[in-house]
Amino acid sequence: METNNKTEAQTVAELCARLNQPTLNVKREGVAVFPNGTIISLENELLADNPKRKRAKVGLYEAESFIEYVKRFIRLGCSIIFGAASETGGAFKAILDYHAAEAGGDGAAHWGEHICTLTLATTPEWARWLGKNNSPMTQEQFADFIEDNAPDIVSPDAAVLLDMATMLQGKKSVTFKSSRNLRNGSIELAYSEQVEETSGRREDAMQLPDRIIVKMIPFVGCVGVEIPARLRFRIGDTGKVSFTYILDRPFKVLEAAFNAVAAQIEAETSIPVMLGIGDVTPPPTIK
Repeated sequence: METNNKTEAQTVAELCARLNQPTLNVKREGVAVFPNGTIISLENELLADNPKRKRAKVGLYEAESFIEYVKRFIRLGCSIIFGAASETGGAFKAILDYHAAEAGGDGAAHWGEHICTLTLATTPEWARWLGKNNSPMTQEQFADFIEDNAPDIVSPDAAVLLDMATMLQGKKSVTFKSSRNLRNGSIELAYSEQVEETSGRREDAMQLPDRIIVKMIPFVGCVGVEIPARLRFRIGDTGKVSFTYILDRPFKVLEAAFNAVAAQIEAETSIPVMLGIGDVTPPPTIK
């Protein structure tokens, strides 16, 4: 009976070496395949001064930055840009090492590992106006909203709207009775106000616009656009009035802003924007 004089440490080391002994992959030169499925290139780029190809996943939120990045790393005949819009925003994706086109490149396939995305981020003022769109507000809430966001309103004049907000804030104890449309495009709200000095009531009316125009920047880095909004008033059974504004098709404003960004990208990078989404399927793992 043969005596085993190996120490436990020597036995463990021998087993590890035997399990990790690579075999040469005859289908692909310069690659060692281990029994556990691990694949190592015999020319591993981790041992080199630089990697063999560019790899990056960059996410940006402003069109100018996206354009500058694409221009810096563009590969003519290989780089491609996809774009997709929605009712709430939009996004662009540049794959800088996409498959080469036959006409503009050598027709070779590439890895698609150098990617830059642009997510069009809405501005705070857009979020504020869209957040209250078509949502009834009390007299006091509407007055506060107009006062807080008056700089975004281009028509009527901001001073007129601030006066309107102040007037609404000062008429908290009134009872509204009726409303009617005037020929000048305004709405007249008739109300009854308690007069403390005489312990009586005073009948009066106030005129408010039936439409305003708001100027906002929909996406960060874009230009401002004007959006009409209809004002609606409703007098409840208790004589209290509620206010609602309705932006005119805000999704079309976002669509136009998306198209403007797409045109800017095409003009400054010379790469047509493909409407849709795209990616490069990674190659299967060698085993």
